[in-house]
Amino acid sequence: MIYREISGRIRQLLGTMPVLTITGPRQSGKTTLCRSLFPEYSYCNLENPQTMDQALADPAGLMRSLGRFAIIDEVQRVPRLLSFIQVEVDREPERETRYVLTGSANLLLMSEVSQTLAGRTAVLLLHPFSLSELEKGGQVFDRWEHIALTGSYPPVHDRKVNVQEWMNSYVQTYVERDVRAILNVRELTQFRTFLRLCAGRAGQVLNMVSLGSDAGLDQKTLRHWLSVLEATHIVYRLPPYFENFSKRLVKAPKLYFVDTGVLCHLLEISSVTGLETHYARGAVFENFCINELRKNAENAGVPPQFYFWRDHNGHEVDCLFENAGVLHCLEMKSGRTINERFFDELSFFRQTAAGRTVRSYVMYGGDEGQQRTAVSVVPWNRMHKDCIVA
Repeated sequence: MIYREISGRIRQLLGTMPVLTITGPRQSGKTTLCRSLFPEYSYCNLENPQTMDQALADPAGLMRSLGRFAIIDEVQRVPRLLSFIQVEVDREPERETRYVLTGSANLLLMSEVSQTLAGRTAVLLLHPFSLSELEKGGQVFDRWEHIALTGSYPPVHDRKVNVQEWMNSYVQTYVERDVRAILNVRELTQFRTFLRLCAGRAGQVLNMVSLGSDAGLDQKTLRHWLSVLEATHIVYRLPPYFENFSKRLVKAPKLYFVDTGVLCHLLEISSVTGLETHYARGAVFENFCINELRKNAENAGVPPQFYFWRDHNGHEVDCLFENAGVLHCLEMKSGRTINERFFDELSFFRQTAAGRTVRSYVMYGGDEGQQRTAVSVVPWNRMHKDCIVA
């Protein structure tokens, strides 16, 4: 079993809250992690039809059967159960952690958690494997294209499954079934078209009018569909940096996928050769890099807010975050050879942000790092070592 770096955070939180809530995409390893960290806790999975029926018919009886310490998987299936958990932890208000909850549908889970368990739970996000976790687990990748195509979901790496078959099953079973069920979408063809259109816009500023027109959706429906994709951990939006260095800034977010394996599958990229020549190659690399930054920050326990910056003249920095008063600026370039043009946008931004303390990085698809006067050049496979987020 590959060690999950968020385990240290979870152990630190033990005894500080009576409930721990771990959310994240389906198949990201939530159940495996919880059962390995809490082997003495009783366990129930609300995706089991019999267990869910019992939870719906007799929640108090289910809680009694679980005992004092329990893991409850996919708790969003029976939100009513959270009220009974609240009663249990309030009856004996000591801080020991009695319940560990998991949920893959943030849309359903988080509103209930915030209302019912406010002040009683810590919420953590478990991503698919990070590059750091895979390396420590003995898996080495020669090129970024290999891990980008494979994606980072544990079953792909733990079970040695056929990647394309697994991705096809994942999209059909979890994305199409679960998300369509939440949305109550009857027309599968339209939903598949919507997913592929989102994939084609990965790494781009999100034009809602264009996406809605191409998908045949009105703006209200489009906003709802996108919010559900976010809530179920399929996509996320990267907001623009808000500091007013220039009055003419792009204010729409950019769209990214939580896993590049799913992104490549939706783009119908199935080989390194296909990725090398695909129009979205740069966007896939950018998506991969930002995913790794988010994973490392979340696992470290002090996740900053990530942004991008772009003005109306087309000048852009792919990713920014602030840490201890320093503005970190990152450009992502998929090429394997360092090119002087890699540094142009960072140079422009430093001039624009005069007066701020700026640290600049170029993250690229090659293997050799460099330290220049104003920029650190970081190979793709050293992001977690040379670009410190937290």
